[in-house]
Amino acid sequence: MQVPKWAAISLLALLLITASIQLGGWYWHATGKPWVGPYRQVTRHEVLFPPFPSEVPVLTDGPRLYFTQFINGIVRPGMVAASGGEVQTLRFGLGEHEFIDAISPEGSELVVGAWNTDGSVTGDVPYWLVPLVRGAPRRLDDVVAHGSCWLPDGRILYANEHDLYTIDRHGRGKALLASLGGKAYWPRVSPDGRRVRFARFSSSRTFRVEALWEIGLDGTGLRPLLPGWNDPPAECCGEWTPDGSYYVFQSTRNGQTQLWALAEQPAWLLGSSQPVQLTSGPVQFRRPVFSHDGRTLFAIGWQGHGELTRFDPQSGAVTPYLPRMSAEWLTHARDGRWITYVTYPEGELWRARADGSSRLRLTAPGVRACCGRISPDATQVVFVGQSGDAPGRTYVVSMDGSGLREIGEGGEATWSPDGDSLVMATRVGLAHVTIDGQIRATLPGSEGLVSPVWSPDAKRIAAVGADSGRLCVYDIDRGRWRQLASLSVAFPNWSRDGRSLYFLTGRPAPGVIDTISRWHVDSDRVERVLDLTSYRIAWGITNHWLGLTPDDAPLFLRELSTHELFAWEWHDPH
Repeated sequence: MQVPKWAAISLLALLLITASIQLGGWYWHATGKPWVGPYRQVTRHEVLFPPFPSEVPVLTDGPRLYFTQFINGIVRPGMVAASGGEVQTLRFGLGEHEFIDAISPEGSELVVGAWNTDGSVTGDVPYWLVPLVRGAPRRLDDVVAHGSCWLPDGRILYANEHDLYTIDRHGRGKALLASLGGKAYWPRVSPDGRRVRFARFSSSRTFRVEALWEIGLDGTGLRPLLPGWNDPPAECCGEWTPDGSYYVFQSTRNGQTQLWALAEQPAWLLGSSQPVQLTSGPVQFRRPVFSHDGRTLFAIGWQGHGELTRFDPQSGAVTPYLPRMSAEWLTHARDGRWITYVTYPEGELWRARADGSSRLRLTAPGVRACCGRISPDATQVVFVGQSGDAPGRTYVVSMDGSGLREIGEGGEATWSPDGDSLVMATRVGLAHVTIDGQIRATLPGSEGLVSPVWSPDAKRIAAVGADSGRLCVYDIDRGRWRQLASLSVAFPNWSRDGRSLYFLTGRPAPGVIDTISRWHVDSDRVERVLDLTSYRIAWGITNHWLGLTPDDAPLFLRELSTHELFAWEWHDPH
């Protein structure tokens, strides 16, 4: 039977209307913005997380959350109920330092990295498989890595140096997926098992984040995920929603790290998707993970604050110094009237009178500073500044904020006692330079040394080995170096008369600083000044920090920051 023309037209119109409604509905859902409800706190008694450049994940098996803590300089796994409660510290007996890096799809096994104090969490460490119910931990073949995730098919993807590999859970079938040209942190596979996303870090000693990248699980299609979206890029640590409709990651802008969501939508229909910001405010959020049902988003919240603290060697008292000042790199002018300091955690360089009044910021917005030192005549400051993710540069600026000029490639510098020149750390060693940065000479035997400090009596220069942490002193009259210590050493400071050298010491593991020590020039004796193990010392712009007051009382920054796990109800417009 032939269908009347009017009926055919009506049927076609109906089909078009139906398709339009379905397409319009899909478009509305796809372009609607996700959001999160008010957060709730999962942990209540403060969890201190590792202060390393690498990101150690938060993971879940459903009822529990697993994470990594930093306890008195030791990296240890922790566990808490997803609904909240007391934190339980875990020990697997694999090494002095242990961290949980991945969890199997069924939640029965963990991938755990472990090492002793001669290792580093920013490098590749041995990986183990640890059952959660019963059974003994077992080494994952000869794998050493710095990031991993479990694939839907049961294999494990891991990052070693600049490469991605896959291996099965029995340590068999190891295969190279791709060479990346940089370290891959926080690799994650999409729910459909087709793509891997990760944060690629540079190979430099500073571990600069370059961007989020993506590659197919077949090793093809390597590309940056959001080219040009954040200049410079500073993204990391993404997680897909369980249904694969969104990818949530952390992004740092203007010194603030918050969570963003990227819709996974067809580019042929809607063009490039733009991320949507999920969190804001004074608390910074990082390391997201979703519950198995996709209804809850978890992340670590951090709010930085410190307390400038003075130790009186005579009375043994430890008291706040310039109360309410959260700062490091505090230096005093020779006449004691002025100070400069770097705010924590913002990293801004300021000048003020010795009592904290008459403050003036010396760096522009967006510049993070460290290593500030006042010239002997109190007219200029040398410091290292970094804009965005660009490499740091060495600058000199007047105390009134004028006359900013660049003098080097980002090495810490120290003034000569007469103020006419500087000694600055460079790629080839410690260089004696003019205040305009012109190199006069390089100190012989200074290769690999950083953090130079010139003694007030002009007789010696102390410095620290960038790689091993050794403490060395250069005798200017004799023209030779002497090594004083080979422990983990940082921040040498000369006393006002140049007869003593104060410095931080600890074990050769990142972040493990436990003592303020002092070397007496006349007696050639090193003594312990203060045991720091009972204090939480802030990890500032470069490391832990040590300074001195005009009367040679040690200064350090106590950590008062809060670190907690938070949870939000996830709202998806789909």
